[in-house]
Amino acid sequence: MDFGRVTHIEGIDFRLPPDPDGGTGDILTVPFPGARLRLGLTGWAEKEWVGDLYPPGSRRESWLAWYARSLDSIEFNSTFYGLPPPERVKKWLAETPDDFHFIPKVWQSISRSADLGTSSGDLQAFLRCMDSFDHRAPAAFLQLPPAATPAAFGAGLEQLLHQWPASCRLFLEVRNPAWLDDPNISSLLQEKGCGWVITDTPGRRDLVHMRRSIPATMVRFVASGNPEADNLRLQDWAERLDLWFASGMEQAWFFCHEPDNRKAPELARLFHHILRKSSADYLKDTKIIKDYGRESQTLF
Repeated sequence: MDFGRVTHIEGIDFRLPPDPDGGTGDILTVPFPGARLRLGLTGWAEKEWVGDLYPPGSRRESWLAWYARSLDSIEFNSTFYGLPPPERVKKWLAETPDDFHFIPKVWQSISRSADLGTSSGDLQAFLRCMDSFDHRAPAAFLQLPPAATPAAFGAGLEQLLHQWPASCRLFLEVRNPAWLDDPNISSLLQEKGCGWVITDTPGRRDLVHMRRSIPATMVRFVASGNPEADNLRLQDWAERLDLWFASGMEQAWFFCHEPDNRKAPELARLFHHILRKSSADYLKDTKIIKDYGRESQTLF
């Protein structure tokens, strides 16, 4: 993810802000039975991951299956550019376990239109695509562009949420801070059972807003390029997630981004290592993230 990318981190306050007062989305005050944190990356077709996340010599057609052996969800950005045919979706489902989650990004023809595809038929086309994933896509995220404001897109968002099915959670990612200043938006999301995306990227600290309208969240974490700083950032996230899950959060998806995507598996491994220091129930199903490069080195 290039959004919010910086060349120098000096002077950036990476500390997570306090949770906003009220409207946190926590329905319970005790841990939710079956609560779970899922880790993922932003795709699987990265050839540089062969000999790292994938075994040496593995072929492209096997990469998704290998990905799913280490991670239990994926930030599925390809649906932003076009909708895959049902037969292709069926193939992906066959290559992954039944509890693996695809979290699609809403089609750009929807998110770039002020009415958010509600009058053109594009929204219904996207929802039909979501149906082909069945329970394997329990959520999606809508990323609004920087120029989109509540004044221009608010009516479209209300119509979209009115048509959005209750069987799939929708998370809203904004780039314009005017959305965060509008109290009606959080109320609308909470009313419709939809959540916020928290975008933790170095160059846009205003988007690390920590808002939760429902007891679930999606975090898009972008590395800074400084391993020491990112280690501290991820420790901060582990502590905050512990607090949220202890107070009733049901589900969190945490997706790791690197400016150099070749390094993304190592970022996920670092976060997994930090998380495993806790014995919390929400981590019990978290997978060990394979490192075939390191395993290969031990053979010689």
